[in-house]
Amino acid sequence: ASEMFGIKLDGAGSRVVDLSEGASVADWSVRVNNLGNTDDDFTINWDASGIPAGWNLNVDTSDSMVTDSISWSGFYEFEVVLSVPSDALAGSTATFSMSALSNGDNAQTATQEFTATVDQHYGVSLSVDSESKENSPGQVVDFIFNITNTGNGQDTYSLSVEGPAIWNPVLSQNEISVGAVSGSQFILTVSIPSDK
Repeated sequence: ASEMFGIKLDGAGSRVVDLSEGASVADWSVRVNNLGNTDDDFTINWDASGIPAGWNLNVDTSDSMVTDSISWSGFYEFEVVLSVPSDALAGSTATFSMSALSNGDNAQTATQEFTATVDQHYGVSLSVDSESKENSPGQVVDFIFNITNTGNGQDTYSLSVEGPAIWNPVLSQNEISVGAVSGSQFILTVSIPSDK
């Protein structure tokens, strides 16, 4: 029987990365399958041009990698890990690819694509310029609230206020949109009854 060469790659695909607890990783178990009928080894190259700055891949993308010799119908397996920083915004995406070439027959090649996308997580904090203010009866006081979106994507918040109707507490708006890890302000106006 004459020698025959072939290759198949497994393990690529899409991953969703959760950064709600801080920096995280996306990982893949990659397999290079020898479809030929004789021993072969394979040269692996990477295209990491689609990985954002600050994200780190655990493979050397600047140099070719040669697998161990793989027996016929055997495989070579390794882990690919992409480290994603905690400040990556929701929807941020990294794409990269891996190609493998049979060193027994360089006409036999295969490529697979990897994608990692940051999931959105949510959070909010609220503070006021002063918890107590004074003014004359019949006048108003304004409380200035600072709202901070502590999540990693734009979010919209519904605002509401409760209090005695005679003091007529009114918000400057009932809804506010705030960008990722950003802040905004709204005002609560309270009217002091004239008979107080």
